[in-house]
Amino acid sequence: MHDRIEAIFDGAQRKKISVVKAIASLNEIFSTIKGSQINAFTSSILKCIKSAMLISNVCSAADIIIEVAGKFIASKFSDEDQFCNSMLTFFMEAHNSELKSIRLRCCQLINYILSFIEGDSDISEELHINLQNALLKRLRDRFSEVRAQAVLAARRLQDSEDPECPIIQAYIYLLNVDINPCVRKAILKSMVVTTVTLASIMRSVRDISPIVRTTAYEILADHVCVTSFTSEQRMQLISQGLLSNKPIIKNACAKMIRSWTSMVDGDYIKLLSLLSVVSQTDICKLALETLLEDTDISGLVQSITFLNEEKLIPSDKLSVEIAFFWNFVLYHIKEKCPGEGLLDDLLPSLTNLAKYLKDLLTKLSEVQCTDETIYSDSVQSSQEFMISQILKLFYLIDVSTDEYGRLFAMETVESYIINCSESNFIEDIASLLFLFSLHRQASIEKASMLISDIKEPLTNVENVVSSQEKIETDFKLARIKVDLYDLNDKLQESINSKNYDEASLIMNKIKELESDRDLLVNDTQPAVVVQRVEKDDSLTIFKCLSIISALFKSFKKIITLPSDLDEICESVILPSVANTDDVIRQKAVECLGILGLFNKEFANKAIIILIQVIKYETSVDIQITALQGLFDFFLRYKLSAFVDNPFNFEVETTNISINATFMNSTLLQNSEQGNMVDCLIRLLDSPNADIRCCVAEGFCKLLLHDRFSNQQILCRLILIWFSPMTRDEPVLRQCLSLFFPMFTSSSVEHQEAIKLSIVPVMRSIDKAPLSSHIASIDPNNLLSYLITLTTLKIESTTDEEPEKFISHQKQQHKDIANILLKDILSDVWAARVPHLLKALLELHLDSSDKDFLTSLQSTVENLVNLIEMPSCSKLCSKFLSHINTLLTQ
Repeated sequence: MHDRIEAIFDGAQRKKISVVKAIASLNEIFSTIKGSQINAFTSSILKCIKSAMLISNVCSAADIIIEVAGKFIASKFSDEDQFCNSMLTFFMEAHNSELKSIRLRCCQLINYILSFIEGDSDISEELHINLQNALLKRLRDRFSEVRAQAVLAARRLQDSEDPECPIIQAYIYLLNVDINPCVRKAILKSMVVTTVTLASIMRSVRDISPIVRTTAYEILADHVCVTSFTSEQRMQLISQGLLSNKPIIKNACAKMIRSWTSMVDGDYIKLLSLLSVVSQTDICKLALETLLEDTDISGLVQSITFLNEEKLIPSDKLSVEIAFFWNFVLYHIKEKCPGEGLLDDLLPSLTNLAKYLKDLLTKLSEVQCTDETIYSDSVQSSQEFMISQILKLFYLIDVSTDEYGRLFAMETVESYIINCSESNFIEDIASLLFLFSLHRQASIEKASMLISDIKEPLTNVENVVSSQEKIETDFKLARIKVDLYDLNDKLQESINSKNYDEASLIMNKIKELESDRDLLVNDTQPAVVVQRVEKDDSLTIFKCLSIISALFKSFKKIITLPSDLDEICESVILPSVANTDDVIRQKAVECLGILGLFNKEFANKAIIILIQVIKYETSVDIQITALQGLFDFFLRYKLSAFVDNPFNFEVETTNISINATFMNSTLLQNSEQGNMVDCLIRLLDSPNADIRCCVAEGFCKLLLHDRFSNQQILCRLILIWFSPMTRDEPVLRQCLSLFFPMFTSSSVEHQEAIKLSIVPVMRSIDKAPLSSHIASIDPNNLLSYLITLTTLKIESTTDEEPEKFISHQKQQHKDIANILLKDILSDVWAARVPHLLKALLELHLDSSDKDFLTSLQSTVENLVNLIEMPSCSKLCSKFLSHINTLLTQ
C-alpha cells in the first residue's frame, strides 16, 4: 500500500498524472482499506507529506504534493473520521516547529482542507477552537510567507455575525500594521466584508503598496453595494483611484464605478445623484469620462430622453444631475465626433436657450430675495450650479447665425449683471456677454458702457429745499399774502365807486401776485430729478472688477492695452486694492496681474503694488494671487525687465495706498536688503505651505522657460524636494517631481546647471545645523538622483542619434567625476566625503578614454594617501580598483 501511495505522489509531482487523477487514486486505495489498516495509510500519507514540508521556497513539485494531500483530506473530512483527526492533530502539533518551512506547509495544508471541504460539513467546536488558536499564533509569525498562508487558512473560521470574532479582529490589526504588502493583500482577499471590516477595507485604498490598493478597489467593486457608502466616501474613493498615477489602480477604480453603475441599472443620472456633483464637479466629470470611454456615441445620444421638443430640459425635470450630465454629454460628443453633426440632435437654438436662461435667472433672483427660512443655501447653490452648466452650452452654439437670439441673450445677461444682488458667478455671465460681441472693439465698448451703468446708474433724486431757502420763501409768501389783502380791499372800493378801469388794473395785479405765489409754493415742494449717482458699495465694485477680468480673459491673443480702459483702470482697479473687503482686494490684485500681461508699461506700474501686497497683506489667498501675477509678469517679459538694478522689496510704507503720485514713483531703487529675487527666495521659508508652494512653482516655471538663470534657486528647489518637511505637501512635491525631469531633459544647459549644483547642495547639507530639516536629508539618495538627472535624454536628440546620446552621457559622467574629486580634495575631512565617494562608484566611465582614466587614476592614488578615515579609504580604494579594471579592458 505504501508503495502505491508513494507512486501516486511521485507521479503527481513529476506531472505524469493530474491532481484530480491522483486524488481519485488515493480515494480508490482508501476505499479498500479496513479499520486496522487506517494507521498504516495515515503513516504513508504523512511520510510523503513530510518530505515536501521541509521545502519552504517556491517548488512546483512540493506544492503539488501539498495540494494533493490537502484536497484529498478535505474530500474525506469528518469529525468522526480517524484519518482526518490524525492528520489535523499532526498539523496542529507541527505548526509550532522551529523550521519556517514546516510552519508554512502546515498553514498551507490547513488552508486546502478548510477551503475544499463541502459547504454543509460541520466542524466541532473543539476543532474550531484548536484550529483558531493555532492559526492566530501563526498570524503573528515572524516570516511574512507564513503569515500570508495563515491568513488564507483562517478565512473559513470567520464569524461574520460576531463583531468580536478573534479572526476578524486579527485581520483588522494586521491590515493596519503588517509591513508586508503580500500579507495585507491576502487579508483583503480573505476577510469577510461586514460593517465592522468595511472601514478597514476603505483605508486600504490609501495603502502605500499599489497592489494592496488595487485589491481593495476590487473587493469594494465585487462585494460592497454602492448605497453602503456615504456620498463623501464615494467621492473619496473615486478621487483617490482615478487621480492615481498607477494604471492598475485607475483600472480597479474604473471597475468599481462600472459596478456601481450596474447596481443602479445603468442609469447615469441615478449614479450622479449618489455623488456630490455640486461640490466636486471635476471628480464627477472624471468618473463619467471613465464610464463613457468605450461607450458608443450614437447609443449615448439615444439614451438622453429628458429633452422636450425644443431640446431643453423641462423645468419640472431639471436637477443638478441632469444639467451636469447634459452639459457633459454635449462636450463629450463634440470632442469624440466633432464633424458628424450629432450635436444638432441635442443642442437647442440660441433664442430658445437664451429664453431658458432668462427663466432660470428669474427663478434665482426670486430665491435670493426669499426668506432664508423657506429656501436654504443648498437650494440656491443648486440653482446656481444648474445655471453655470447652462451657461457653458452657449459656447457650443454659433452665435453669429441667430441675430435675434444673440441680441436677446445679450440683453438678458446685461440686465442680470446690473440688477443681481449676489456675486457668485458674475464673471462667468460677463464672459458670456463678450461671447455675444462679435469683435474685440465691440466687447471693449460694451464693457465700458456696462461698468458705467453699474458704477453710475441713472437714479431718481429728490431735490430737497434747504431750511434757509424755505424761510426766505415763506417770507415772500407772507408779503404776497398781505399785498393780496390790500389789493382785494381796493378792488372792492373801486367796484363800489363804479371805477371799473381802476378795478381792471387791480385785478391784473392780483393775478400776477397769485401767479408769483403759485411759483413759490411749487419751489418749496421736493422735485424728483433723474441723474447719474456714483455707487461704491462692495457688490458694485466687485461687478466692475469681474467685468474687467472677464473682458481680458476673453481675448485669445495678447494685445496692447486699449486706451479706452485707462480711465476705468485708474478709477476702479487701483482704488480697490486698498478696499477693506478681502474679496474685492483679491479680485483687484487679480485684475492687475491680468492687465499687466497686455501692456509692459502698466506692468512696470503694477509690479510695485503686487510687491506691497505680498509684503503687507494679511490674507494668504490675496498674497498668493499677487505672487501668481508677479511670476506671470516675469514669464511674459523676463525677469531682467524688472531687475536690471537691485530692487527695494522693503517698501517704505505701512499700508497699501494707491494714488497717482505713488503710481508714478520710481520703480527701481537701491536697497541694502537685497534685490527682488533674494526676497522671493526668502518666501520659500514661509511658515505657510501654500505660499511656499506658489513661490516654488513660480521659480520652476521661470527656470523651465529660461526666463532667468539662478544657481541658488535651483539648489534650494533640490533641497526642498528631498527635505522630509515636504512629505505632507503633496502639491509641492508633485510640482517638483515633474519639474526636475522636464528641466534636465529640455536642454544641455539645464543639465549643466544640475551638474554644477551637486557640490553646493552637498555643502549646504554639510553646514546645516542638526536642528535643521536639511540635516536629515539622505545625501546618498540625493546624489544618485542628481546623477540620474544629468544623464537623461535631451528632447532635441532624436531616436536616430543614439551614438550622440551615449557620447553625451559618458561626457557628463566624466565631468561629474572631476567635480566630485575636486571637492573631495578641497576638504578630505568633510562629512560629505563618504557620500561623494559612493557617488563616484555609481558613475559609468568610458573604458575607451584611456587618457582620462590615467589622469583620474593619478588623482585617486593621491587621494588614497591623503584620506585617513578607514571607511573613506576603503571606498577610495574600491574606486581605484574600478579604474584599474577599466584601464585593462
